[in-house]
Amino acid sequence: MHAVYYLPGRGGRLHTGLGKAIEARGFEVTGRETVPPFSELIFSEQVAAVAQDLRLHFWSSSARVIANSFGAYLFLHAQAQ
Repeated sequence: MHAVYYLPGRGGRLHTGLGKAIEARGFEVTGRETVPPFSELIFSEQVAAVAQDLRLHFWSSSARVIANSFGAYLFLHAQAQ
């Protein structure tokens, strides 16, 4: 099974909505839910956590990342690091 790193919009969970649709297509969904305790971190800590996730597990040409709304904002900031 292939994994997708998913960053939902603010208040989003990994296994509902779009995450559920990704799973229905046969992908394992991993990533960061944008709810507490993650959402209680300051913005720079959220970005650092996402950047570390990407560096450790999703930094290759075959990596799959899906980011929506606020999740995309986090993703772009993480890429800048």
